[in-house]
Amino acid sequence: RNTILFSAAISSCEKGQQWTRALQLLGEMSDNCVEMNKVTYSAAISACEKTGQWTMALQLLSTMARTRAQMDAVVVQSAITACSHGSQWQTGLQLMRAMSNCLVEKTSDVYATAIASCAENSEWRVAPQLLSDTT
Repeated sequence: RNTILFSAAISSCEKGQQWTRALQLLGEMSDNCVEMNKVTYSAAISACEKTGQWTMALQLLSTMARTRAQMDAVVVQSAITACSHGSQWQTGLQLMRAMSNCLVEKTSDVYATAIASCAENSEWRVAPQLLSDTT
């Protein structure tokens, strides 16, 4: 059992919206000293995103930062979406603003996700400011 196999299993849990099982598999990886990488965390965060588990998505993102796991815009974007689904659009925006501290590039997809989060939460007034931040 290795990182690739665990990541595939966690990704399957994500697609099946089985976030608790995905987290159990992460625990098994830790217990068996199997390295967790960007793909592993991304799949677990996506599983949380799809089921509205925004606090857990943020905890996983925090663990990535603490363990210095490689982070990219896709991972952060999933966490922003999880926050949006949990009506935590402000937390999602804070995440986006903190991306530079983690040396993660803010892509146009990340901005689009943040703008959509504002719209989803009836905070459309924030969207023009985000748009001006991209220039």
